[in-house]
Amino acid sequence: MAATRHAPLSEVVELRIVDNGIGMDRETLRRASDAFFTTKSTGLGGFGLTIVGHFAQEIGGNLHLQSEIGIGTRATLVLPLRSRDEKLAL
Repeated sequence: MAATRHAPLSEVVELRIVDNGIGMDRETLRRASDAFFTTKSTGLGGFGLTIVGHFAQEIGGNLHLQSEIGIGTRATLVLPLRSRDEKLAL
């Protein structure tokens, strides 16, 4: 799992959100975190996944999306329990 890239699993909190919706194709999944990207016919798109992904990276975590057509989507957010500054002080 990608969480080990930043911190041992005992030092992170992991939030998984899973649905059993229609899923996303590869192109949609690739663009899902792009600012203003949307699959909706109306609206401007959003910043939700973009902001969450950047925030996670900024503090040493990550956001990982997996999806399969006809199966659904899984979003996994991994965040460190301590900030980088706290780790340096130890």
